[in-house]
Amino acid sequence: MEIDASALRSGNAYLVAQGMMAVALVGLVGAWLQLPVEVPPEAVDQPDDDQVTERVRRSVMWRAVGVAFKALDIELATGLSRDQVHGALRVLSERGLVQAGGTASTRRYRRLDAAPEQNLKPGGAVVPVAGGAVEVKSVGAGQRAAPNAEPKARPAARTAAPKKFRSWTEAEDLQLRNLAAKGLTQAQIGTKLRRPATSVASRLKLLATRPTKQPAAPVRIVSAPFVPPPPTPIVDKKDPDADLVAAAIADGKVTVCPPAYVGVVQGGERLNVPVLDDDGSWSVHKGAVDRMKARRAEQMRRFKATRGDKS
Repeated sequence: MEIDASALRSGNAYLVAQGMMAVALVGLVGAWLQLPVEVPPEAVDQPDDDQVTERVRRSVMWRAVGVAFKALDIELATGLSRDQVHGALRVLSERGLVQAGGTASTRRYRRLDAAPEQNLKPGGAVVPVAGGAVEVKSVGAGQRAAPNAEPKARPAARTAAPKKFRSWTEAEDLQLRNLAAKGLTQAQIGTKLRRPATSVASRLKLLATRPTKQPAAPVRIVSAPFVPPPPTPIVDKKDPDADLVAAAIADGKVTVCPPAYVGVVQGGERLNVPVLDDDGSWSVHKGAVDRMKARRAEQMRRFKATRGDKS
């Protein structure tokens, strides 16, 4: 495909599309040519079988004798592959350093009780001699060097805390006296009280030197008869307006009645219910009750009118 600048300048859409495709293709080819060339990784030197076996043996010797471990533990500790670890463990098992057990899916290994320098090579063992030197002695096929002496067993750790002495209570002392008076043995008393026989014997000796404590007599509480409190005296208070009202009634000048005496005035005749006049005074005169009833009726009529009640 040729790139023609005149095609890009022309108004033909097809020619413009061909020119753009050509420019994009040239750009992609140039970018691909500028990519750096990948350098193949350098070859890593793999350890030989003897080195792998030695690394696995050192990792096994760090473990306690008789403690089970898996091949995965050795893989994580040494960084070797699974095939290398299994091959090295197989070699160490043939030398007598490792004991394999379990099935193929649940394989477990145990370090045997042997010297760390033992069985470095097939058919030989390192034996220490006088002066700190070592001497290599040959071991026949199917034989093993003598293992080291077993270490001394450590004393068993104390697992349970010693029981604390539980003091005797007065109730237990009384129960102990009663059981001893019935003729029970110290072992039977200890079983009932959940105490050792030696503690029961020492407590009986101590109680023999002490006088028997009699139980205290019960205290009887007698309640006193109920005495009601004295009644509060009721003092009749005189109304301060009573004299004024009586004088007004006597003189015939009762024209204004206070709210406290609506309807009935003490010492006088029954009056009509007062109403409030336009000037705000309470008056008692003829026709007051009629006007009050008329006002109540008017108020009720207006209230019903606002509610729309035509009854």
